[in-house]
Amino acid sequence: AEAERKGSTGSSDSSHSGYMSDGRGERAFSGGTEDALATLLGRAEANLATSLVAQLLLLDEWASFDIFRVARLAQRGPLVVVGMAIFERHGAFQVLQVPVAETEEFLVALQAKYLDNPYHNAIHAADVGQTMSHFFARCGLDKYASEHLRFASLFAALAHDAAHPGVTNAFLVQTWHPLAIRYNDRSPLEMMHASLAFELIRHEPGCNLLRNFTDDGRVAFRKTVVSMILATDNAEHDLLLGRLDKVNQVLGSSSGNHSIMVSDLEQLCILETALHAADISSSGKPWHIYQQWTERLCVEFRSQGDLEKERGLAVLPFMDRTIELPISHFQAGFIEAIVFPLYERLDQVVDLDLSHVLHNIKSNLASWKETERRAQPETWRGANGSPALPPRIKAVVRRAAKTFLATRDPSDHCSEPGDRTAWEERDPSPASDPARRRATSLEMPLPQAPHVGSVGSALEEDWSQSVLDPNAAVHAPFGLPQRYHRFRCES
Repeated sequence: AEAERKGSTGSSDSSHSGYMSDGRGERAFSGGTEDALATLLGRAEANLATSLVAQLLLLDEWASFDIFRVARLAQRGPLVVVGMAIFERHGAFQVLQVPVAETEEFLVALQAKYLDNPYHNAIHAADVGQTMSHFFARCGLDKYASEHLRFASLFAALAHDAAHPGVTNAFLVQTWHPLAIRYNDRSPLEMMHASLAFELIRHEPGCNLLRNFTDDGRVAFRKTVVSMILATDNAEHDLLLGRLDKVNQVLGSSSGNHSIMVSDLEQLCILETALHAADISSSGKPWHIYQQWTERLCVEFRSQGDLEKERGLAVLPFMDRTIELPISHFQAGFIEAIVFPLYERLDQVVDLDLSHVLHNIKSNLASWKETERRAQPETWRGANGSPALPPRIKAVVRRAAKTFLATRDPSDHCSEPGDRTAWEERDPSPASDPARRRATSLEMPLPQAPHVGSVGSALEEDWSQSVLDPNAAVHAPFGLPQRYHRFRCES
């Protein structure tokens, strides 16, 4: 971007000379791309460029790419650096003629909208973007997306949690938050994320990265991005799986031919499901990465529990810092009920290969179950030594996964809001300290996060219990014309 602003000539050739064919007609990173990445990073990070470029050269990898290391090294923030790299990786600048300078300005503005939450922050957005890029580069998802759809998918991944306040849709609905009122309780967070991304393009100076698109191209891009971001509402999980099952039936019936026909809606369904999978992909990442995300999520949800108590709302036990329930129960239940079935279904799409992710998910699940087994009192063990939880604890664990998809019932296994003595004695500050209070009104300006390289120092020392999004609102998918596309069948 710096070279483009200076009017450098030949930047297009040098920016793309580091790619080589991967045998499928797609570009893959090679050792010669270091100069291109260094140019994208800019001279301001020259002292860290070597280590950062080394990480970005692993952009296509699943196990070796470390988003937290990138966040520590990227002085301009992880979303800007990873965003520029994945757009470059998938041909946005060269093939689609997306302007580099406007893209950089947009990513800087988008990153500034992300708050310094423990979990829903710019690091998470960059992580989801890199995960989608990996799906395209290594898992066969590129077969179901043109360059325009790939660009829209990566854009949606980076913008999907912009300005997230660190609370769930259910909290917004229960407190009659202005976002819930504005969007009639239907995916208020996701509606806001999508709207904000396009407000930046339209109103922020120098952020119109779509200026070279045709009118029809901009309309199609917007429909795809909005639909994909709305699909990241966890309440869409069952709907997405149901639609994907139908797509798999159609594709499976024609996979014996040399080519398959895929409609626009089927393509969009696959891409929406892939973004949903990328959004909750931490369960399939290497254990040391997964643990960091788990800790961050626990801290964020415990803070929401404090806000709920402050407002006299019932609090689910895994959001209540005064209730000690093993996190292994909830993580294992979440994987079994949500994550593994999602990736298993996505892996069944013709020519998609997510076997390495499924292997990691199984490994992490086994680790949680081993932790759970060691933590169980002997009286909770079955005859063969396996965990045998009391019925009440089983019910709470089962509910932890199901509240991911259903509206919360305050009467079911919730702590009473009336007695606040215990939690105030343990930590009296979260509800009363304005610096730690989550913004709960549009009239209350959302704080900006100018530097989001790392929020590790802000994490509490102990873990809270994870909670799954209980909002059940669903949105109607965009109706797109049924055009069909022919793909070569590799299976």
